[in-house]
Formats: sequence, C-alpha cells, structure tokens
Amino acid sequence: SNLILLGAVTGVDQVGYFAGADKIRVAALGLIAVLTSALFATAVRSSESAWPTLIGEIRRYWVQVALGVVLFLILFTFPDVICRIVLGPALAHAGNSLRILSPLGLLIPLSHIVGVHGLVARGYSKLFAKAVLMGGLTNLLLMPLFGHRYGAEGASMAIVIVEGIVLTSLFIARARAKQDERNTIAGSA
Repeated sequence: SNLILLGAVTGVDQVGYFAGADKIRVAALGLIAVLTSALFATAVRSSESAWPTLIGEIRRYWVQVALGVVLFLILFTFPDVICRIVLGPALAHAGNSLRILSPLGLLIPLSHIVGVHGLVARGYSKLFAKAVLMGGLTNLLLMPLFGHRYGAEGASMAIVIVEGIVLTSLFIARARAKQDERNTIAGSA
C-alpha cells in the first residue's frame, strides 16, 4: 500500500527510489524476523516466570539488538554504495531514502523484543495487534502527506515515524499488561 499511496501523490521516479530502498531494508531486516521466529518458543517458555525488566529482555535477545545495530550502521554509512550495487546506477539516488530508513535497524529489533517476545508470548496478542493497527492507520495519514512534500525521502521518514509510534505503543502496552498482571495477583491474594 505504501507504493500506491506514494504513487498517488508523487512521480514514478520517487516511487522507484523508495521501492528500491525499501526492498533493501526489508531484505536486511528479514534476518531479524527469522531470528525472532527461531527464538519464539524460548520466549513462550520463559514467559511463565515473572516479568523481566526491559533491560533483562534486551540482554536475553542481545543477538537481535546487536544485529540491528550492525544493520543500522551499515545502512546509514554506505547507502549509496549499497544502492549502486544492488539496484544499479540508475537508482543510486535511492541511497538518500535508505539512509533515512536505517534507524529501523534499531527500532524493529526492539519492537520484536517488546511485542513478540514480551506481549504475544505472554498471551497479550490483542495489545500487540492494537499497537500495529495504530501504526498502520498512522501510516495511511503520514505516507501521502510526507510523500507529497518530500517524495521518496518523505515516504521513508513516514515509515520511521510510524515504527517509532508502534514501538512507543508497544512499550505502553507492555507496561499496562505488566500492571494488569500485578493487579490480578494482588486481587486474588
């Protein structure tokens, strides 16, 4: 839907730049999704104990965080080279969008840790779904607005902002779920 939204407000060249940068971003961050799937069973088993601190959860899934940091640094430092190699010289301008998308290397691993391992594994998939839905609705507003104003770079900014909103929503949902469990335990005692 992002390509359709961007195409409705800008030219084909901007859609091409954004699509190229986004494909590279999706491929790079796909490694983190695979890792999340592989570790999900461990998260479900460990969710039966008390809520770990957020720092404790991040330490437990340090590989995802480290991979995210490495991806961020690579995408931020070498976007033009990556785009030239992967997309060809005609789409080398997509490097600007790829650099803007690079913080997703940090945001998405944290979202996976908080959302998938912290909420879904503990049975709070509705809270997770609400956070993702809020992000999707925000994207429907920001993508055309930023895309019209700034082209491919604006579309990239919109995605980063949306992922930041999703991560913030997941932090809030995690805090609420944790508090609800405490209230339930206190009420049953």
